[in-house]
Amino acid sequence: MAEKRSRPTIIGITAGDAAGVGPEVLLKALSDASLAEGARFVIYSRKDVLDDAIRTFNIPLDYEAIDSADLAGNAQGRMFLYDTIGGRGMDVEYGRASPEVSSDAMR
Repeated sequence: MAEKRSRPTIIGITAGDAAGVGPEVLLKALSDASLAEGARFVIYSRKDVLDDAIRTFNIPLDYEAIDSADLAGNAQGRMFLYDTIGGRGMDVEYGRASPEVSSDAMR
């Protein structure tokens, strides 16, 4: 009898409000390699927001951009970015709420 190969657990997570604590918390959590043994993460965020947070907080995160969350199931990586909005977001000032920036978290 052939051994059944199990697929890794796929966990979706959003960066939340780009000007809030979400991007920093997300990066700190996902930078812990032991957190996701056997799991894959799909990050829902604008690419520019995630890249800006990586630079601002100096927390590296190696991710692969994908066009569909379904692609994470067969890919070889561990971190994926699914930018459902695309384009450049608003300029973000961390800790300063604004309706324009916050509206991205609701999309």
